[in-house]
Amino acid sequence: MPIAQYTALGGAQDPSRAHHCVNMVTLLQVRHPHTRVLSHIRHVWARYSAACGQDRVVYLAAADGAEHWVRLMPAPTNSYLIRTLLGEAVYHLPPGAVTRDHLGLARVLLAQQVDVLTVLEDAQLSSHALRYGLGWRHVEERANTAAPSTSDLQPRSGLELLWELNALDMELYGFAAVLAAVDAVVYDVAGGVAVRLVDGPDAGPGWAAGAAGVGAQARTGDRSAGQHNLRMCGLAFGQGGGRW
Repeated sequence: MPIAQYTALGGAQDPSRAHHCVNMVTLLQVRHPHTRVLSHIRHVWARYSAACGQDRVVYLAAADGAEHWVRLMPAPTNSYLIRTLLGEAVYHLPPGAVTRDHLGLARVLLAQQVDVLTVLEDAQLSSHALRYGLGWRHVEERANTAAPSTSDLQPRSGLELLWELNALDMELYGFAAVLAAVDAVVYDVAGGVAVRLVDGPDAGPGWAAGAAGVGAQARTGDRSAGQHNLRMCGLAFGQGGGRW
C-alpha cells in the first residue's frame, strides 16, 4: 500500500517504534521539499476557498506570508517527511523542534521499512521502480487528462523561513533519491539474472523483483526486513506469477 496515513503507526511514545502497515507492501514517493510545501499551502488555500468562498480572506488575511502558514499547520511546513516517517509524537512537535537526531532515525526507518521508493521529479526512475519493485508489467497506461489544480496564492514573504524549516527534509530527500538510484541498479542486475535463468512468460519484472529481494531487503541484506510480506501480498510477482 502507498504510505497514505498522515503519520506512521506506533510512534506515539517512541519514534523508533514507528512503522506502517506490516502486512502490506509499502511504497513511498518523495517530492522536493520546496515544491511540496508550496503545493501543500496552495492546496489548503484552495480548500478554504471551496468552504468559505471569497470570505476566506476574513480568516486568512495574512495568507500571503509564510509565517501565517507555519502557525496554522506546523507539520506540513516543517520537516513533513521526517514527521510522517517517525509517527505521532514527532508529527505534533512545534515548528523548529525536529532535530538532526530525528533525521538520522528517519534515514534508518526509510531504508529498513520502505519496500518501493520513487522520486516524483524523476519519472523514468519511478517507472523503473514500479516495474521492477512491484513487478508491474505495464506502467502509466492510463494517463490523467485532468488539468492540474491551480491556486491564486503565492506566498510573497517568508520563503527563506520555509526553506530553513525544511532543510532537514532536504537532506532526507537527497538520501531517498540515492536509495532509489541504488535500488534501480539492483533491479537491473536482477533483471539480467532473470533473463539468463528463466525462459518464458515468468521471466521479467515480476520474477526479478522477487529474486532481488528489492527495497528494504536488498538495502539491509536482511530478508526479513520490510518486504517480508511480499509473498503474502503477491504484488512483486507481476502477471502470471514470478518465482523466488
